[in-house]
Amino acid sequence: MGQSKVTQRPTLVTDPGPADRPESPSALPGVAPKACDLPALWAFLLYLALSVLCFGRALFGHFTGFHIGMSQDPRAMIWFLAWWPHAIASGINPLLTHAIWAPTGYNLAWQTCIPLAGVLASPLTLTLGSVASFNILCVLSLPLNASCMFILCRYLTGNYWASLMGGYVFGFSAFMLGRIAFGHLPLLLAFPVPLIVYVAARRFAEQMTERTFVLVLTLLLVTQFLLFIEIYATMTMLGALALVLGWSFGAMDARRRILALVRPIIYSYGIATVLVSPYLYYFYFFNFGLLGKSLWLPSIYSTDLLNFVVPTQANELGKIAFLKSISTAFSGSIADNGSCLSLPLVALSVHYAYRHWREPLGRLLTWCLIVVAILTLGPIPHVAGHTLHLLLPWSLLERLPVLNQALPVRLSMYAFLVLALIVSQWLATATTRPGFKIAFVASVIIFNAPNLSAAFWVRPASTPAFFRDNLYRQYLRKGETVVILPFADQGYGALWQAQTQMYFNMAEGDLSAWPDYFLKWPIVESFRIRSYVPDASGQLKVFLAAHDVGVVIVADRDLADWQPLLSTLGVAPVRVGGVSLYRLKDNRAHDAERLLLEARTRFDNDRMVTLIRAASRYLADGGDINGLSVIEVANLNLIPKDSLIGSDLAFDPLNLPHPRPTPDPRFVYMLWLSPWTKDRIALGEYIWFPTAAPMIGTLRSMGVEIHYPVPDSESRISRSKLDDYRFLLVVMTRDQLARIAELPTLSPVEAQPPHTTTSSPTNGPN
Repeated sequence: MGQSKVTQRPTLVTDPGPADRPESPSALPGVAPKACDLPALWAFLLYLALSVLCFGRALFGHFTGFHIGMSQDPRAMIWFLAWWPHAIASGINPLLTHAIWAPTGYNLAWQTCIPLAGVLASPLTLTLGSVASFNILCVLSLPLNASCMFILCRYLTGNYWASLMGGYVFGFSAFMLGRIAFGHLPLLLAFPVPLIVYVAARRFAEQMTERTFVLVLTLLLVTQFLLFIEIYATMTMLGALALVLGWSFGAMDARRRILALVRPIIYSYGIATVLVSPYLYYFYFFNFGLLGKSLWLPSIYSTDLLNFVVPTQANELGKIAFLKSISTAFSGSIADNGSCLSLPLVALSVHYAYRHWREPLGRLLTWCLIVVAILTLGPIPHVAGHTLHLLLPWSLLERLPVLNQALPVRLSMYAFLVLALIVSQWLATATTRPGFKIAFVASVIIFNAPNLSAAFWVRPASTPAFFRDNLYRQYLRKGETVVILPFADQGYGALWQAQTQMYFNMAEGDLSAWPDYFLKWPIVESFRIRSYVPDASGQLKVFLAAHDVGVVIVADRDLADWQPLLSTLGVAPVRVGGVSLYRLKDNRAHDAERLLLEARTRFDNDRMVTLIRAASRYLADGGDINGLSVIEVANLNLIPKDSLIGSDLAFDPLNLPHPRPTPDPRFVYMLWLSPWTKDRIALGEYIWFPTAAPMIGTLRSMGVEIHYPVPDSESRISRSKLDDYRFLLVVMTRDQLARIAELPTLSPVEAQPPHTTTSSPTNGPN
């Protein structure tokens, strides 16, 4: 790569418009201000003071006892911050862990594992603890984003105060407020994005040599990749789109310069790919089959049309009763409804598009804003929670690898980046009276102000003295496997494990995606949500034995939910430091796959038999078929109440803004029971196909209508994967129901194991 001569940059403006229209400044100044200087430092300190005032003041004196964020995300982020220094110090592969989901282990490459943040924050984590380290990163994240946006805006406008406002619009946007409300650190650390635009603009203006550009861009790409791969992917997609739009709108010279950017950008991506190739190896070759499917439903995590102007409670105005009543109808949580552009910014963007449409830069920014806004709507638009039957462009992106894991609503971050550029451009160039500009700035600050309640942003770490005061060292062996209830992301096990510096392993994990292997164990369903588990005591013992669990731990505040089941373990609990410990004796099993097959076969068969017999008994006793439901037969004790295990999901109205939903009486305890037609009944449960195949065969031989997976017809069964874990729905007449209810079992032959292994391809210590 050769050196390019550094020259003064050309203007992007080719058509200033009518005489009464003020000429837009050249988008790139001839003498670029330094990216890091004293004025930039003052801007950062101002943003930092605002962040501490809004989000950090409730942490004073409680930096390790409370954490920012109201969901389970902070617990996972705190775990990752503790994991990276532990893995590096122990000399083990940081992407493959046995500390969670033991003994099988887990591949962290498909999780938001923040490797760069975890490594860089290691000194803080090792000295202050992972909770304090997480809080510090959260408080610093918004000022970092705002400062990097300030650098970009000041380069494009040359105006300090206009750039300061542009930094605020991006760094303290509704998107960022929603993310800090949830403590979702990977999306909060987005500062490389405006810096990438900044270096691309400097190279476009030939104020940076090609070699320097490749070096800096490569560094920023690797940084963003190691902070969050989803932003890396969406940034790449939208960046390519911006280059195409810029080329189509630009004059001849601008087109030449845009084309000249392509080669060094390709070089940078190529070098970055080589540098992150170890991560990519585990990402693509140990992906647990995730590449071909989405982990989340894009239709749920999409922007509601009203959310563009209606804020959530993360904004101070969102607390107004009228606006709150609207925002609670949006699907998803507060974090997933951070697309409120606000009325002042929407009005300015419309005004800017009208005044600068004939200019290449104005047209580029306008089109970028429109495209991003459309993409955030997801595959199908929603208005106040109601679906509009219209297919949108996002449905095409769902078919692309990696991008099919991205969530539409998260693209709103780029909308605020464009708005920040528009705001800074307008403030720097408009000939409007200063008083009007001041009024506009004030309105933006008011409409975008964060929730002023300090308590809104933080939650207690809820760490019992057993873990907080190192009592665990007296009762647990280093490296032994435990189960902590409530289980996985329903509880605080990952947080407590992080606070012990990974002293013990867990047969669970607080991550977004649970391993399919664990979901196949019958008792695990009840760990997630209250479920019907035949022979719950036996199922629990088999699960614990198969996973070499030495101790079950439950916090005293949750003991009432789990004590009846844990009492069947036949061991007396030890009460210490706010927890109860159930130490198991001789609990090792060597053939976990055989135990899983036997346990799951009994479970799937017994649940379906119970459901069929309950429905038959209900109808035989004169019950109305239209009133048939799981709740109804449970109230009549036709489903054993002592086999209803677990607790109901707890809904935080700030986490999920809808009121706590009324359970569907047809689908409760992981069972389905309802009338289908006038004289037919529908029954359903989640099954694992290898163990339920004999049961399905019996039902088919008796003429029962089968839907597996729902809503497909029975012809799909022959094409289903050997390792499928999906919902089975069977539909039968009253006569069929009565005949099948007399059968002693629905699984006349022993289940056959699948051809795929049930263990993950991980190895080595935790």
